[in-house]
Amino acid sequence: MYLTIQEVASRTGLSAHTIRYYEKSGVLPRVQRTESGIRQFTETDLASLRFISDYKQAGMPLEEIKEIIGGITQYGCILKQFEHGEITEHSFLKRLALLCEHRQRLMAQRDHLDQMLAAVNQKIGLYEQQFAEKPGKERARKGERQ
Repeated sequence: MYLTIQEVASRTGLSAHTIRYYEKSGVLPRVQRTESGIRQFTETDLASLRFISDYKQAGMPLEEIKEIIGGITQYGCILKQFEHGEITEHSFLKRLALLCEHRQRLMAQRDHLDQMLAAVNQKIGLYEQQFAEKPGKERARKGERQ
């Protein structure tokens, strides 16, 4: 069963324009078409788009995503392609290195977010403590009466 671009857009949350852009730029492997040129998306295409979307949202540049999924055949999984000799060791190791670099960026982002969260939690604690004190409540009540 094939999916239309609108069905794929609905299932992935990507716009039809974005899907076309990913295909045109080579990030999404070429999608099968009818004789009249209408795209016919498969479940593999859908999985590729989800991968692209997830990694894009996680901050990976499209060129790196293209490197990782580039050359994916109808058989899908890079590991299976490597096992069957469909991709070279160099290509496999390059993809692995890109993923390791991306992991490092994500870990740095997580550390930064953890620091920001700690600062926000500290502020919330201070605000809650100030509000909980009796004089602060009295000041709030006096302000309401005026």
